[in-house]
Amino acid sequence: NELAESQEKGVVVPKPTEGGFETIFNLRTGSSSPSSPGAAGSGYRKPSNVQVGEKFYIKVQGGGPQMPLMIYDKSRECSFSVSPNSPGFEELRKAVNAEPTWQGRKTFVMASFDSKGVCTVYPSITSMKKW
Repeated sequence: NELAESQEKGVVVPKPTEGGFETIFNLRTGSSSPSSPGAAGSGYRKPSNVQVGEKFYIKVQGGGPQMPLMIYDKSRECSFSVSPNSPGFEELRKAVNAEPTWQGRKTFVMASFDSKGVCTVYPSITSMKKW
């Protein structure tokens, strides 16, 4: 409900520090492909159609407890990963694992960026599918 959502305490997910290529995995087909290279954390940004402080849905995908989680919004302007042992990783992994629709491999949660460009995720505000 909206009251619970407004009182939801988020988890700050810091900007990734690792660089290099990221790989996109298709969990349905088992295929993988490298994405284009970029600076570390270059996809860690607010989508252009979202206001500062506005909550929007992100998709969180992952596998086991030692695999990074892939985070992205519908436009993919916001696209980054959260590594094991990073702030927010366990909370997001639990949200992913709790979603039976995709065998605990992905879910949709709310996120927002503040005026300093810091992302906060809301792992308990989940949805089966938002796009």
